[in-house]
Amino acid sequence: MELRAGDRIDRYTLVRPLGKGGQGSVWQVVDPLDEGSLRALKIVQLADAGQAAFVRARREAKILAHLTHPSLCACYGLFEDLDRGLVGVVLDLVQGRPLDDLVHEGRLDQAQRMAILRQVAEVLAHVHAAGLAHRDLKPGNILVTDGFWSRPDLPGTVKLVDFGIAVPLGNPQKLTSVGGVIGTIPYLSPELFDPRGRASSEESCARDVFAFGVIAYELHFGGHPTGLGHSASFEVVAQRYRELLSGARAWPPRSMPGAWGLAMNACLALRPEDRPRNGGELLEILRTGRMPARPVISRTETHTPAPGSLSPSSPRVGRSMTPATEPMTAPMPMVSPGPPPPPVHERPVAKSIHGPLYALALAIVALAAVIYFKDAGKSTDAESPLIPLPQATSVAQSPEPPAPATKPGYERATSRPEAGGMLRRSGMQGAAEKY
Repeated sequence: MELRAGDRIDRYTLVRPLGKGGQGSVWQVVDPLDEGSLRALKIVQLADAGQAAFVRARREAKILAHLTHPSLCACYGLFEDLDRGLVGVVLDLVQGRPLDDLVHEGRLDQAQRMAILRQVAEVLAHVHAAGLAHRDLKPGNILVTDGFWSRPDLPGTVKLVDFGIAVPLGNPQKLTSVGGVIGTIPYLSPELFDPRGRASSEESCARDVFAFGVIAYELHFGGHPTGLGHSASFEVVAQRYRELLSGARAWPPRSMPGAWGLAMNACLALRPEDRPRNGGELLEILRTGRMPARPVISRTETHTPAPGSLSPSSPRVGRSMTPATEPMTAPMPMVSPGPPPPPVHERPVAKSIHGPLYALALAIVALAAVIYFKDAGKSTDAESPLIPLPQATSVAQSPEPPAPATKPGYERATSRPEAGGMLRRSGMQGAAEKY
């Protein structure tokens, strides 16, 4: 369906297009029920984008409706018109430009680059604390608003957008198929290039943290840390990371002094267990100038790929900033020894009872271990997803190189729910459930 200015979609009147991408188009619209307020309307058409895009649009609306942060766009509603084959997400109208545009134009000085990275780190910490992984952190999904130029330190002058492929941490329903991975190749973490090492890291914060490190490196040094261009294919980038993991090249190739250098190097660690576990730990590094003290091995995000995979077959002790860096923290025991069991007063008997006593001691130890690991396996509030999210049905295959870089407008104007609920449907009652 071709859209034109003046058309009415649901209750919104289209004013002008803001851009178009592979997942849909975004229009500036007028909301007549809100005193003629201007909004951004992200429209996904089934005929153009497929059912997976429907799922992602609904996912983005639900996520943004449950998150509140100055650097996130507000979502005002979601509607579906199945008769016309479209879904619409009503968002804040953000006046600004994507970060990648500004980088290409060379408009940012050092202080501005640091201010942008600081706001991205803060919103990333908020998203991770809410139990979500963004999974497509890149300059094209970071908007620098018009207000940034006069107040770069003002919260909310940098926005993180496009939550279409975000997932709850540890989500058992993956958005990838066998042999496929969703994301943008230059910002994928090394473990995602190996199908055997991908599963345990895909639904964690590890890939977001690595992508932040790549963005920080590009902003400061003007190129990708691998030395490859953004047009490099999946196979070429995978081979480069294999070389780096073998120690054939120095990594990262360049660094900077101070807390920012420490944070960037930590985020760029080739192995997920060596990175900050989430945006909160990243902020702690920036605030304190040192690595956070924590157990070396995370019970919730331990990564153990199969033998021969791109990542190592066993976790390393400590953190690796460069190939020769010493561990930052000493190994910590996973289980603190409890008090010894009460003494057993034996009565003399004619034959030995050492065997039953050993069996009793083993039973007590086993019971303590079961209780400990049962408690350790429970999710914390910060790791629990806020809302159940649907599963996508199609993905981009990992061996495929990405399409030429575009800057769709839907990333420039991007998702608070309306009173009484945010989802409205028209036509084909109940049909939306199949999407």
